[in-house]
Amino acid sequence: MEQFSPQSLDAANLFPTFPPFFSIQAVLHFVHLHHSFRGHIVCSVAYDRQIHFIVKGPLGIEVIRGLIDKKGVTVVNRLRHLVYQWDYQSINQLYHFYCNYSFIQSLLLGTLGRSVEHKISIPNVLPVPLAYIYDPFTSKVIGIKLVDRQQGYWFSVLYQHKVIKHKTFLSGIEMNFSLKERKQSNKGRVILQKFHFKRLKKPTIRLKIPDHYRKIVVCPQR
Repeated sequence: MEQFSPQSLDAANLFPTFPPFFSIQAVLHFVHLHHSFRGHIVCSVAYDRQIHFIVKGPLGIEVIRGLIDKKGVTVVNRLRHLVYQWDYQSINQLYHFYCNYSFIQSLLLGTLGRSVEHKISIPNVLPVPLAYIYDPFTSKVIGIKLVDRQQGYWFSVLYQHKVIKHKTFLSGIEMNFSLKERKQSNKGRVILQKFHFKRLKKPTIRLKIPDHYRKIVVCPQR
C-alpha cells in the first residue's frame, strides 16, 4: 500500500480551498501520434497564481522545465536549448481550443470534475457546456468531457482516487485529446499516476532561462 507523509494533502476533501503553496509529484506517460515518453513530473503550485514544473526522463535527467501562469505557458527544452512561449489567445487560435490558467489548474487538481457536486460554477472558463462522467455505482463525478463540434475538437479527463485511512487522495489522471491544428487533427494522451501532494512553506521550483537558449514565441500563422 502506498504511504503518505503527515504533510500529504487529502486533496479530494480540500476542495474548494487549497493551501497557498504545495507540490505535486506524479509518474508521467505521454502518448502522441507515433512516439511516447515516460518519466516523472514535479510541480510547485502557488495556488491561483502560477505552476512551476519539471519533467524528468527515465534516468532522472531533467528534460523540460516550465511555468504556467495567468499570462500563458512557457516551456524550456533542456535538451535542445529552446524556449517556447504561448499566451492563451495564441493557444485558442492555433488549436481552436479555449483555455486559461484557471482551466489548467482545475484540470490538474480535479476541481473541474467536483464543481458540480459542490454547486460551484466556474465562470469565464469554458466556451461550450461541460459534460460530467459519473461512476454508475457511486453516482460521483469521475471525469469531464468537453466537445466542440463546430471547432472540431474534443477533450476528456478521467480521475482516479485512492482511500487510505478514511481519507481520499487523488491518485491519477488520464487526459485524452483531439485538437485541430492548421486543419489537421492533433491527437494524444497524457496519463499521470501515483500522485503525491505535499504542503510547502514557499515554492521550491523557479524557472531560470539561460541567456544562450533560443526563444520561440508560438503564434498562429497568418
